[in-house]
Amino acid sequence: MVSVHDLDISQAWRYNRRVVGFGLEQLGQLADAGERFVDGAQNWRNGRAAQLLYHAGVIEMSLKAYDYECRATYKPLLDYQAEWPEDRRTAAWDQVERFVEARKIYPYLKKHLPAMERYLRLRTGGGWAAMRRFVTPNDQQKAAADLVEAATEYQSLMATIRYNKGKWQTTIKWHEFSKTEVVRRHAHEMYDPIRNRGWELLDTADRAYGIFQDDIIRHHTKLIDWKRIMSNLSDFPEA
Repeated sequence: MVSVHDLDISQAWRYNRRVVGFGLEQLGQLADAGERFVDGAQNWRNGRAAQLLYHAGVIEMSLKAYDYECRATYKPLLDYQAEWPEDRRTAAWDQVERFVEARKIYPYLKKHLPAMERYLRLRTGGGWAAMRRFVTPNDQQKAAADLVEAATEYQSLMATIRYNKGKWQTTIKWHEFSKTEVVRRHAHEMYDPIRNRGWELLDTADRAYGIFQDDIIRHHTKLIDWKRIMSNLSDFPEA
């Protein structure tokens, strides 16, 4: 997977145009494929497991799509110069305006993250008689908890970025792009929340998802096709 750390500014904007569409497209494809995957389960046990794979996969993909879009848009602007040629400044402005597309990722998390939280509550609460249908291995439960915790914290970073984006949209106009310090300040407001912590949370979510997926498939071997679905969706395009 290409790293935004390795992109120069022109590459980053080309990458961003592809990642925004690519990430949202992948989420839509995964949602459709996940519903078909769940519907195709042969019994209630496999159906429950397929539903959990679906929720967890969408959560992980949502975080990746948002993170790469944000980094590709704002990391290059940390070195913004008002002396850039007008076409370059216009491209920067357009990319900042396009970042509003990130709002399309929020509904996926709003739907699938609470579903995973409910799974964890069912797993840990209530008596044995009420819970026996939801018994799962401890490793699977721990991985699900780690994924939910990482996604919840990342979601709070997204809320901070969304707030900062809102301030920008209501106060900054095109002519402000002639001021180096204004653009750089905004880039820091948008990029700094995920600069380091974002990578850490993505690593945690990715590791937890891998354990969660492998453990479910080990206990439900008929669901092996889920790995194929995810492998076809996981790789972001290279710049």
